[in-house]
Amino acid sequence: MASTSSYGERHIAQVVDDRAAETPDRPCYSIANSSTDSTKGWRDIYYGQVANAVNIAAQWLVDTFERKGSGFEVFAYIGPNDLRYTVLTLAAMKTGFQALMVSPRNPIEAQHSLFAATKAVALLYAESSKVWIDPIVAANNVATYVVPNEEDWLDAAPAKHFPLELNVTVEELAVLPAYVLHTSGSTGIPKPVFIKHGWLMAIDRFHIIRTKSGQAPFTVLYKKDDRMLASMPLFHASGLTQALPIAIFYEVIISMTAINFKSKLTVADNMAAFGPPNVPISADTFDTTLRYSKANTAILPPSVLEDLAADPTHLATLKKLDFIVTGGGPSSLNTAEKLIEANIKAFSLISATEGILPLLEPENSDFPYFRIDDELGGFDWRKVESAEEEDLYEMWIRRLPDWRHQGHFFTFPGTTEYNTKDICQKVPGRPGLWRYYARSDDVVVFSNGEKLNPIDIEGAVTDHPKVKGALVVGQGHFQAGLFVEPRDELKDNASRAAFIDDIWPTVDKQNQMTVTHGHVLKGLIRVTSPEKPFPRAGKGTIQRASANALYKKEIEELYKNEKSDSSVSAAELDLRSEAALAGSLVRAFALALESRGDAVEVDTDIFTAGVDSLGVLTMARKIKAGIQSQGVAVNDKLVSPRTIYANSTPQKLARALFTGIKDAGANGSKQNSTEDAAEDSTAELQKLMKEYSAGIPTVLPKKATAQEEVVIITGTTGGLGPYLLADTLGRSVAHVFALNRDPTAETRQQVSQVAKGLTTDLSKVTFLTTDLSRPDLGLSEDDFKLIKSRATRIVHNAWPVNFNLPLDSFVPSIKGVRNLIDLAAASEHIAHIAFVSTIGTAAAAASPVKESNLPLEAARMGYGQSKSVCASVLDAAREKGLSNAVIRVGQIAGSKAEAGEWNRAEWFPTIIASSAGMGLLPSDIGPQGKRVDWLPVEAVAGTILDISEAGVDGYYHTLNPAVTTYSELLPAITKYFGDRVKVVSYREWCAELEKFSQTAKGDADIEKVPGIKLLEFYQGNLRDGEPQIFETVRTEEASKTLAASTPVNASLMENWLRQWNF
Repeated sequence: MASTSSYGERHIAQVVDDRAAETPDRPCYSIANSSTDSTKGWRDIYYGQVANAVNIAAQWLVDTFERKGSGFEVFAYIGPNDLRYTVLTLAAMKTGFQALMVSPRNPIEAQHSLFAATKAVALLYAESSKVWIDPIVAANNVATYVVPNEEDWLDAAPAKHFPLELNVTVEELAVLPAYVLHTSGSTGIPKPVFIKHGWLMAIDRFHIIRTKSGQAPFTVLYKKDDRMLASMPLFHASGLTQALPIAIFYEVIISMTAINFKSKLTVADNMAAFGPPNVPISADTFDTTLRYSKANTAILPPSVLEDLAADPTHLATLKKLDFIVTGGGPSSLNTAEKLIEANIKAFSLISATEGILPLLEPENSDFPYFRIDDELGGFDWRKVESAEEEDLYEMWIRRLPDWRHQGHFFTFPGTTEYNTKDICQKVPGRPGLWRYYARSDDVVVFSNGEKLNPIDIEGAVTDHPKVKGALVVGQGHFQAGLFVEPRDELKDNASRAAFIDDIWPTVDKQNQMTVTHGHVLKGLIRVTSPEKPFPRAGKGTIQRASANALYKKEIEELYKNEKSDSSVSAAELDLRSEAALAGSLVRAFALALESRGDAVEVDTDIFTAGVDSLGVLTMARKIKAGIQSQGVAVNDKLVSPRTIYANSTPQKLARALFTGIKDAGANGSKQNSTEDAAEDSTAELQKLMKEYSAGIPTVLPKKATAQEEVVIITGTTGGLGPYLLADTLGRSVAHVFALNRDPTAETRQQVSQVAKGLTTDLSKVTFLTTDLSRPDLGLSEDDFKLIKSRATRIVHNAWPVNFNLPLDSFVPSIKGVRNLIDLAAASEHIAHIAFVSTIGTAAAAASPVKESNLPLEAARMGYGQSKSVCASVLDAAREKGLSNAVIRVGQIAGSKAEAGEWNRAEWFPTIIASSAGMGLLPSDIGPQGKRVDWLPVEAVAGTILDISEAGVDGYYHTLNPAVTTYSELLPAITKYFGDRVKVVSYREWCAELEKFSQTAKGDADIEKVPGIKLLEFYQGNLRDGEPQIFETVRTEEASKTLAASTPVNASLMENWLRQWNF
């Protein structure tokens, strides 16, 4: 028995060794003899066996990897749900590795992301799980190793002790890596969670922490030698928590059986780690397993508990248990009533992979609620504004002065608070009791800004006996839709229609209890395909983001009429005069308001009359369709929700519409379609490409290799240019010709180099004033001959950076590329060209974007289109024998050095500046924040020069292959600002920015909140979607700089914040 003073200070692997030495015959685990039949007996696994298995596995790791790890390298493991998970985890701790426990059901892209984020050196797997491994190996360049069978370790003869060689203090141990889990993926791609020993020690510390009134955490329920049937898979945080800290620190005997991952399991199989693995888990199989395992406690998902509670026979089995723990989702009040009536003690656990919460010991009547002491756990409840129900709060955790029991702050060191993103509801009249309501991530945000929590709708529909799962969709659309997964396969349209008819009363009833903008119309219900079951996390919950991605095409099809307006009937409008139009608008709104319509007059405020935001969207579409039905062309800006909001009476709206219609008529009623405009744009691009590709000379091979490197760099004085120049001078070059339009470039360069902390020794540089649009580049005859005779490489960086300019404004720059091609082709050393392009040339390209040429029409806006034309011209030059590389550059971030400031006028620094001005910081930044693949400016310059130096051909991508997310950087930003800003949603931030733009009075306001100049750009990022991915395999091979890149981290962000000093 550990002494009280040692609780929270123990190394879990050492506890196993100590217990094996003192009481080797004490049971630690209990496992079924058969993985397919729980009635064929169970056997105990003793501490002596576990410790011996860990020693053998540790030696196996060392022998397999031919070294003893010292840097906590990560290996991944996939296998059946047996004790190899715990043995490998403990063995990794002894050998200096970290075990990454991977769900085999993750999509391949999720596995790839996890392997990349953790830099996993190998994938270990059980032979029986090979079916899951082959697709992963095909998509990831990772070494694989087959682990021995479970019995080879558990039943082996005594082996040599493998000691835990750690000479560290308790404080040092707490921050050392223990193992790696990953988030469930319910709201996105699973992310790795690096578990520290302090995370485990925090749970151990629950032994001794108490509230001021003496209440203990829930772990007081666990008694020494209890037998708990653990029903969560061991790659899941809950499963491994039971198998490690609960089993070892709390001396609870964990009973488990294996899941055979060879088969395509049902969701219930994935949720429950017991019972026949190839048969869907049911209340019957759980009941049988529970009785034969002799467990006196159990942990199980709410869905299984609800099935058990519905059957009196199963309730009788549950009554024999001392207590039940359930978690992973909300439990129904109906289930709770049945358990309480049967006097069954159940405990609702709410927690997360990132940290286990010190919820208090429950009272018998607490379920399905949970009991909390704010002071003990550091809980900070933040009111959810505009909530559909009262008393909803988001749970935050504040770091306490003594935070050793707060595991979250070992997972996120350096932070002072943590947002769990769990929304909970106060239980009326019962202080300290809370009900889990939803994840804040679950909220669906419609295109009108309205929000809907879909949990109640989905729950009600899922409760229908014919339904397996339900998913509310509509993110970014005008209203809610519903995808329903039936329990039985529906083979034709007739059966699907009948199924929708069956569930419609349930949906309709739920509509009556839901806010108007959350109503699901019958026409917006779809049945899922049996070939595409909803992706689910290990705990059985539908992975919302993955499910939306899986059904992206079907969702788009569902809403295909949203923009065409064919899904609404046209409003009957009289366009003969403004007064006639106002009268017809009165009738249209009266019909929309039904019984309230008699209150509408020409001067009635429609919002006072009862029109809501969904009504505005619908009316905008009806009005647009009504105008178009009379042969009048109308654009989206004229008839839009914004138009109605700004003109809230029929009279005002009629005036705005009639004026707009007259103006459109004066300019001609015929408008090009989007397709026509796109065709015109593509034709212009092709025309320019052909014009500047014509007559490129054939280049003969070099007669001799140059004895020295002489580099031409265009545009050395901008943001990237000084770094290109400094990096080039740091390499083995004889001379640099810096070509700039500005005749004062040399003076500007010296100032820039000093400001950025770069070299000021420019003795190897000749500055030349140029006009690249001229065939001689605007140079004197002597200078032109000089660079033509000496240049071995050209790095073309100069380009006007203005995203608002049309394509024809960039024609001089396109001419410049052709002139550089002619220079290179005629040069004595046939200079290689490295063209600094942009990812904007791939704006409409499919993701992931390949490192190859793209159609001209993939570019958007004049800036990207101009560079796309130049890339095609360079392709033509390459076919003529001129070596060149087109380098698509992504987001250039600030400097890694203390000097050198990220341009404040760019979009991200402007967000930070505007946040300081408004006192509001966005919690996300739209799709761009989901994949931060920014590169510090030095890395961008280094990658470009690596490619230029290598003299390689083709296309390359200068984006950071080591990605992170805005949410990972947010703590550093909030720490910098402290209480100067409040964190709000991105949508709310944009709304406040728009309000500020409407009240801004002059330059002082614009300087305070410069984001108003980029308002439309920021609003464009409100769309729901996934960021574009650019492949970098070829680039990493060509550039040692890019290959060695690391993610943007808190330290870099803090450096940029200090430089801006907002």
